[in-house]
Amino acid sequence: MCYVGLDISLSSASVCVIDQEGVVLYETMLLAEVADIARFLHSLPMHPVRVGLEAGPMSEWITAGLTDLGFTALSLESRQFKAALSAMPVKTDRNDARGIAQVVRTGWFKAVHVKSIDSQHARTLVAARKHLVRSVAATEQVIRGLLRPFGLKVGPTTKRSFAARVRELMGAQPVLAQVLEPLLAAREALLREANSLHKTVLSTVRGDPVCRRLMTMPGIGPVTALTFRATIDEPDRFRRSRSVGAYLGSGPIKLLAQTVIG
Repeated sequence: MCYVGLDISLSSASVCVIDQEGVVLYETMLLAEVADIARFLHSLPMHPVRVGLEAGPMSEWITAGLTDLGFTALSLESRQFKAALSAMPVKTDRNDARGIAQVVRTGWFKAVHVKSIDSQHARTLVAARKHLVRSVAATEQVIRGLLRPFGLKVGPTTKRSFAARVRELMGAQPVLAQVLEPLLAAREALLREANSLHKTVLSTVRGDPVCRRLMTMPGIGPVTALTFRATIDEPDRFRRSRSVGAYLGSGPIKLLAQTVIG
């Protein structure tokens, strides 16, 4: 009987294997790849009871991968884990792996829900779209700011009329045109890709009955519906709708939760 702690960084994984008494059996460094970690776990003389790793950017992928290969892999809630190791005098990857192994051995942890691959895809889509939309707005603000010292004010515009208005203000000033035309071209490219991702959002929502149900509520559009859908992932993990509000830290979310969970 053994327990395994993994401290995952971007490129490496510090591994600690302990027995049921907490005695360290093996320690090593591996690549932060599911295949490498699984190969090491399969080489152990006994099947691990639990494999633990701190919740983070890499944890969902590795936890899901190890689970698919038959291991009991758990992502540990970060705040609780850090509190458990707060007395550790020296923080290193090796010590963190030891601490994680001891935590999963004793059971003094709270496992974090690992989202499904579909929810991860949806979350990635929404985040990419959001980044492009913000980049368009940021580029427009830069252009407005560069024109202002010359007394040129863009004023209220739409997405369609912004570029035409800027070119109208530049007039026959070749220096301004030389500086701002590349920014306008970059804005146009960002806007085009943002619209493309928005169409993908619409297509995804159209094929999801939960998102369509959410959109029957006033003020809930496709982006909000897909974001909420991806965040909740599995409604059955919440006992009641009010738990979702506490999970997200937002009172109004309770209305959405009642639509999904009841």
